[in-house]
Amino acid sequence: MIPSTWLSIILRVAGRTEDDYRSYCLFMSLRHHRDNEADDFNPVWIMPSLSEKVSDVEVKEKILTELINNRLEYDLSSESSAGDSVNKAFDKVISDLKLEGEKQLDKVKIEMQNLTNQFELKKIELENQLEATTKSEAMAHIYAQNKTNKKIEKWEKLA
Repeated sequence: MIPSTWLSIILRVAGRTEDDYRSYCLFMSLRHHRDNEADDFNPVWIMPSLSEKVSDVEVKEKILTELINNRLEYDLSSESSAGDSVNKAFDKVISDLKLEGEKQLDKVKIEMQNLTNQFELKKIELENQLEATTKSEAMAHIYAQNKTNKKIEKWEKLA
């Protein structure tokens, strides 16, 4: 089968991506070979441990991704070792999620600090405007009072 036929099959089955050519090149570079260790792995062995450990689907997917992507770090050759490997992958995924959460929390803290600083600056600006307005109104009141007093004195002299 020619490569362009593979590309059309991929696009029909999997749909379009943002970079179809890159996806096609990655697909063509895949090598499908199985070694003896891969034949020994039974996916059913990890399911009980995975179900027992966590109920959140996203975390389960991350654990499976960790097990698959870093297969050499985990022993999946027997049912008992697969359970231990799930526990090890679970611990790694949870620590990664914790670090990610801490990073997001730090970002939120920084954003809140920036907003607090902006609020304080705006508060100071408004207080200064209020003080200036109060002073100008007080000066206007004193000016009006003086002018009124002068007119009263003028009319008292005339009367």
